[in-house]
Amino acid sequence: MSGRKKFLFRSLMIYLAVLFISTFSANAMAAIYYVGKDSAEFRCDGKNDHIQINKALKKAAENSGSTVYLQGPFTFDIRDTLNIDSNTTLTGDKNAVLKLGNSLKWPKYKAMIYAVGKRNITIHGFEINGNHDGNKQSPRGEGYFNMTFLVNCHNINFYDMYLHDSHGDGLRVKRGSNVKFHNNIVERLGHDGLFCLDMKNLEAYNNRFTTRNNSGIRANNSNNIKIYNNYITAVYKNGGPGIQLESHGTSKMNNIAIYNNILQDTYGPGIWLIRVGNTNKNDKSYAHGVRISSNKFLNTGLNIGADWVGGVVICGWEQTVIENNIFDGCHGAAVTHRHFITAKGGRIIRATEGNYTSIVRDNKISNTRPHSKVGPGIGIYNFSPTDLFKISNNDMSNNPGGNFSKNTVNDAVDSIDKYTFDATPFEFGDIPSDMDTWNDDPEFFSLPETTLKPVSERTARVHEFFTKSIEHYKKTHPYNLYELYKQRCAELNKNLK
Repeated sequence: MSGRKKFLFRSLMIYLAVLFISTFSANAMAAIYYVGKDSAEFRCDGKNDHIQINKALKKAAENSGSTVYLQGPFTFDIRDTLNIDSNTTLTGDKNAVLKLGNSLKWPKYKAMIYAVGKRNITIHGFEINGNHDGNKQSPRGEGYFNMTFLVNCHNINFYDMYLHDSHGDGLRVKRGSNVKFHNNIVERLGHDGLFCLDMKNLEAYNNRFTTRNNSGIRANNSNNIKIYNNYITAVYKNGGPGIQLESHGTSKMNNIAIYNNILQDTYGPGIWLIRVGNTNKNDKSYAHGVRISSNKFLNTGLNIGADWVGGVVICGWEQTVIENNIFDGCHGAAVTHRHFITAKGGRIIRATEGNYTSIVRDNKISNTRPHSKVGPGIGIYNFSPTDLFKISNNDMSNNPGGNFSKNTVNDAVDSIDKYTFDATPFEFGDIPSDMDTWNDDPEFFSLPETTLKPVSERTARVHEFFTKSIEHYKKTHPYNLYELYKQRCAELNKNLK
């Protein structure tokens, strides 16, 4: 071997050795840092416990891939933000509780858990108590005391959490990508359970929401979204839509699927699609082609003072496909096009231009209820005179205001295939290199082009899901929460028969 070849060979061996040692050392340094009352490395006493938790999170950040574990039973007093870094897991016992302190004077958008510019964050397994009643000095729904706020973060896995009684959002994510939000119980929050702004690649599944102020799931200017196998209801005479999609025309929302969900007794509409503002107003591709399939809408739209309730309310979205759903007892109308909506707080929602078309086919629509501000109980109601419904093969019964209103035509729209949506969670993909252009990638996931399964088979799958989830929560949540969940699932199963 020549001297040059020997030199190159030795250099390669040294490089590989350094790479191996570096990788091994990084893995070896990953650790679990315990935070708790007595035997933990980071000991807390129930006062200003954010200090010890942040020390543990800082230690974890120094050792990439590490975990901070909250030991229970214990309630941790949180009076300042917990800062989580990249490649970190925050988890704990099911009876470990992060509780917001009393009478805090935090500015808007200061959150209990926060990160900016991070990636590979996992949060799971414990409880967050937003302590709404201990902070009545601040209003709900205006940015105060969000539980978790992650900005420009990627690869986020948030699951097996119990979130309740806050002023703001459960998980709020902005200008990032690759989010999984699953197997959570979310109750009585002051804003949205999951709120996504300018995001790419979102998946929300197997969650249970009881809304109080706004939506269970909300996405603004975000794309590549799958929302499935969720149960969404509301506190009596409170809350907003079950699911809300909102386009401001700044990023395309054209690859979204909502399927196999149950929306029951929501105060606002079951699903609300709105477009706001004049940005790119002549380009309908910015809010286009949402697939709403195989869901149940039961008694949705209870707010008697709003003119924007019903089952599915559409304002400024093109080629929405609503198929194989069950609408039973929706207030005002099961499906409606509606413009110039006066929303909560008096805000006016206006579609940028008229002449929108939606496809409504293979649904069962029954027992629609009269509503003084929406309509006399119409199955499919075209409130906007410039919009059009293409309808086909809908089973309509007992709708006192009639099955259809003006501007509906019989058209199966065979050019758009029927779908059976795949409920298999996606894997985290590559982080988009340029978040300003991520909307140009429509291939993140594709919706399978096959035939929808019968309603009876879908119902059986929902039964199976809730049976399994009951057993799951028995193992992972406090006994009183498990009993409550079991009771509500039993009530839900009655409605499915």
